[in-house]
Amino acid sequence: HRDVVRSIMGQRALGHTPQQESWDILIGKNQRAIIELGYEGISVEQVVEARIKKKAFGPRSTTISALQSVEDSILYLDSLRHTETLGERSIALLIEEIGPQNAFEIFEQVRRLVHFYRSQSSGLPDWLQRFVATGYSHYARMLPAAFADTDTAPDEIASAMAFIFTLESLALSLGSDRSELEIAIRQCAGVESTADKMGLLWSAQWLLDLRSTEEIQEFFDRVLNNSLATQRLPDYLTGFILAMRFAPRVVRIVVELISRAFAELPDEILMPWLPSLIMMLEPMSDDLVSSLINEAGICFPRALNELDTWTPPWETQKRPQKTQSDNPTALSDTERATAELLFQYRHTTTAVALAMDINPDCWDDTHLHGIIDHDSMDPVPSNAGDDATRKLLRAYPATMDAVSRLVE
Repeated sequence: HRDVVRSIMGQRALGHTPQQESWDILIGKNQRAIIELGYEGISVEQVVEARIKKKAFGPRSTTISALQSVEDSILYLDSLRHTETLGERSIALLIEEIGPQNAFEIFEQVRRLVHFYRSQSSGLPDWLQRFVATGYSHYARMLPAAFADTDTAPDEIASAMAFIFTLESLALSLGSDRSELEIAIRQCAGVESTADKMGLLWSAQWLLDLRSTEEIQEFFDRVLNNSLATQRLPDYLTGFILAMRFAPRVVRIVVELISRAFAELPDEILMPWLPSLIMMLEPMSDDLVSSLINEAGICFPRALNELDTWTPPWETQKRPQKTQSDNPTALSDTERATAELLFQYRHTTTAVALAMDINPDCWDDTHLHGIIDHDSMDPVPSNAGDDATRKLLRAYPATMDAVSRLVE
């Protein structure tokens, strides 16, 4: 009982052997607790074992409580049989998990246990090996539903991915199949999800060589050049920042995107986002924040006098040269008719933007000067516009269905 026995020197922690322990025992003021302890068992070891087992096998026990019981068993009982029983219980509770809500705590506890057993001569026990392999497959199968579920937060998905990618080498060595993860990630690409989850998905695809860095850069080039999509940029960045938990190499992309956001986002979008950015970075480990600062230090100039001639490394990278067909002003008849149709009936586009929670105030003539030159463009016949509209609707029926569901 905490009121009866209180530690004043020494500690119990995985991998730590205390040189000396000292306890303060207060029997006189807590005789009732001593008497109640006597009814629980004959010896202290028996009472401790019963309490630890109750924590793992109780009606409200979870995977987290079972793993905590495993750690308590290692620290206080030193019984391989009892620890293995608790470990098997944690595997059974993990299989019953229906979402990644507890993935972060589970991952932290499992990683701590893996580090502890690796420091021992006996190596990883069988139950822990099965837990890692089961967790790898369990969270991989859970990803498509988690991306589609609006109630699943991005940080919860990031925790599940941290379990998968951080312990992947161990899971693969134990017989897990990586194709299971690749199939799940490909399925995630086909579900509708929010912008902050897309950053997580792209980071996973990048780790699996399903998406290149150039594709990510080109997407954000289009976002920064589109005033309607610009306000979504902080949401996309949220996913990449959370991905630093399981993909330290993504820090270079994060530095580039944050730098471009500070340089190109308008103040009305950038300033409200800054508190969220600070809150995201605050709980991250010191190693991740340090790597982020070190990468920024590599990219930015070392001295103040170099700032005037400094060019960001992502700007000096060789990008594919645009051809004449890539020129937005060189539009075909169908493209010109479509652009003219959108401009003439922009009330529809405004309604769709409002339904998607996008600010439509930027729909005016000035935003189309780079696409349509109304002074020099030949008039488009009405039948050409009708034909182009029919072709567009027939070519992309899925888009019309999605817009209909969104408006409803």
